[in-house]
Amino acid sequence: MPFPKDPAGGYTHDRHKANYMLLFNSGVLYNLTGELKYAVFAKKIFLKYAVLNPTLKNHPQATSSSPGRIFWQALNDANWLVYAGMAYDLIYNSLSKEERKTIEDGAFKPEVDFLTNDLRSWFDLIHNHGVWACAGVGIVGIATGNSHYVDMALYGTNKEGKSGFLAQINGLFSLDGFYTEGPYYVRYAILPYYLFANALKNARPQLDIFNYRNKVLQKALMAGLQQTNLDGTFFALNDALKEKDYTTNELVTAVDIAWDVFGKDDALLFVAAKQDRVLLNKGGMGIAAALSPEKKLMASFPYRSVEYTDGVKGDEGGVSYLRNRKGNDLTTLISKYTSHGLSHGHYDKLNINLYDKGNEILTDYGAVRFIGVEQKYGGRYLPENKGYAVQTIAHNTIVVDEKSHYNGMESVAEKFHAEKLFSNINNDAVQVVATKEENAYAGIKMQRTVYLLQLPDTRKLLVDIFLM
Repeated sequence: MPFPKDPAGGYTHDRHKANYMLLFNSGVLYNLTGELKYAVFAKKIFLKYAVLNPTLKNHPQATSSSPGRIFWQALNDANWLVYAGMAYDLIYNSLSKEERKTIEDGAFKPEVDFLTNDLRSWFDLIHNHGVWACAGVGIVGIATGNSHYVDMALYGTNKEGKSGFLAQINGLFSLDGFYTEGPYYVRYAILPYYLFANALKNARPQLDIFNYRNKVLQKALMAGLQQTNLDGTFFALNDALKEKDYTTNELVTAVDIAWDVFGKDDALLFVAAKQDRVLLNKGGMGIAAALSPEKKLMASFPYRSVEYTDGVKGDEGGVSYLRNRKGNDLTTLISKYTSHGLSHGHYDKLNINLYDKGNEILTDYGAVRFIGVEQKYGGRYLPENKGYAVQTIAHNTIVVDEKSHYNGMESVAEKFHAEKLFSNINNDAVQVVATKEENAYAGIKMQRTVYLLQLPDTRKLLVDIFLM
């Protein structure tokens, strides 16, 4: 139980991350085996945090306006709350009344108070960090029987509903499930969305959370899976690390819960087979049973031409995926005309990307970041991310007068979005999408039309017409 002092990649960071997984896994083993030793082990860890957490101030390696205490950033503290909260629920019945009070007052209350009071504006922010924060506080609230925590998690610190978990569902997803920060970040945020929703399904069934906004959480998962390449890697729209794919822990969690909540789905089963592991819950066990040796899986994930709108009302642009053929011969042309994408957005209006047979032909730079390498600033994005990766020059679109769209100013970019003029994705031989952007440069209107054509001799052709 070291005193926190390192950024991501350092010993104390990794130790505390390992600790919350130890807590959670110990709780699971206690429930599976009934052996008290697992609950006792978790209790000992909790009692150490009950001593440590009240002594913590802002982390010494914190560099942003949202510092953590156990970790260098508050986001990681929220991660800790999610897993520690579930662990506490799993061992709750093994604890005495006095032990519960010690853990709740010492380990949890300082963290919850820090996130909801000291970092109130961060907690209430509509952003993937806010999703994790709401999930952490809400799960702890359910585990400890603290309705005040749960209400703050659901409706924001002032409980008015302008922030909180329901506002996170409303504000970050369009009606068809597109996540405004991009497919890479729905990969990260889908875990707290699904874990907290699953807890609410049991604790507050009257919310009917998985049917909220016409089952938008189900749509979000399926939209995220549609926005992947043949190898399951998420397309690099906005900030993204290109190696992240649908076999990550976040997607294992979402797929297994979705199987239980929304029912059997052969597309999910295909992904689950690639993941090659399941959670020890009803959904995971259902998938494991369905993946019997005699089960014949579909040959490939059912990718299709699809369009998603962006924005709460679906009126802030969007993105089109024009697809030709199937399986290993699949071609995907992406036309991006979304809103900016919050702090993870790029200045890439009317950007296009092209993938063929799994190969990235017209590339996107993604993000400049090293995960868990202390010598490379821990988990932070590097200065080059803002200096190059997010800028227009790093994308397949037009740069005017050597300047990025909106002069590279996020505050300006967030006010505008591109628009779709028309599209037709129903004819495999001729697919087209036309888009426009009129605010990226003063006095300049941009219009782009792209066609994905299937020629009679089996060749494929991309036609790109850019007007200014």
